[in-house]
Amino acid sequence: NIYKNNNMIEKQYDKNTNKIQEIAEEGIVRRIYERIRHYLRLGYLFIKFLPITICYPIIKLIPLPNFIHNMYWNVVVWTLESSGPTFIKLGQWMSTRIDLFSIDFCNHMKRLHQSSKAHHFKHTKTTLKEVFEIDNLDELFIEIDDKPVGSGCIGQVYHAKMYDENNNIIDVAIKILHPHIAKSIRRDVRILKNIAWLYNTVVPRYISKWVDMMDTIDQFIHLLQQQLDLRVEAENLIQFSKNFQHSKDIIFPKPLYPYVHENVLIETYEDGYTMNELITTHDHLNPLIAEK
Repeated sequence: NIYKNNNMIEKQYDKNTNKIQEIAEEGIVRRIYERIRHYLRLGYLFIKFLPITICYPIIKLIPLPNFIHNMYWNVVVWTLESSGPTFIKLGQWMSTRIDLFSIDFCNHMKRLHQSSKAHHFKHTKTTLKEVFEIDNLDELFIEIDDKPVGSGCIGQVYHAKMYDENNNIIDVAIKILHPHIAKSIRRDVRILKNIAWLYNTVVPRYISKWVDMMDTIDQFIHLLQQQLDLRVEAENLIQFSKNFQHSKDIIFPKPLYPYVHENVLIETYEDGYTMNELITTHDHLNPLIAEK
């Protein structure tokens, strides 16, 4: 019996050892794969951004016709747009930092606030079923438009109708993250950190001391990571509503709990204007809104 027990223990030990080794090998392979993807992505971005980086001093220092300036900034915007959501968000973020960049630069970056490419409704349908544990969308929604109302670089929004807690039919907005968005952004975030470290290392201290590139990138990354969790957006909407509860001119969508998830947010549907529209149009409400 002791002999048999020893054999059973040895077999179980060998089995567990092999399993641990398989997991370790799989982890090593995954790390090697991710490292290769990292350097391929880094090389791709280097080649893509090299022309506009080389041309930037020429554009700034040498007087050139306006059409050449416009052509250059068109290429810059296209480069950011075609490099993925992280760089679109980077451009959008830079457009708000007039404390770091020129007004002309910020105005060009504002073009990146336009709609981005939408993902297929199939992903939306699958995600809604998985998150809310339903077999069919009609278990939750009375109707849902399969075409998005709008699409950003991180997610997109759909219009739908559903019953509220009082069994009334209400219009709702469904915000859902794009597929694989978190993994894509994590990879690019590592590259941005590498660039920031290289900048702080190579650029002379008397220049870099005015702008801590690592700190600046960390601020952007923190903002970006918050946008990858729609529960944070729901909390912000609640806080905004509290801040403006006495205002008749400004309202915010209300998140509809329990339909709030990291990847999906269902909220009341509100007609309104984008911030860019309010800023660029001349309306009697603009001074009032700016004051608030």
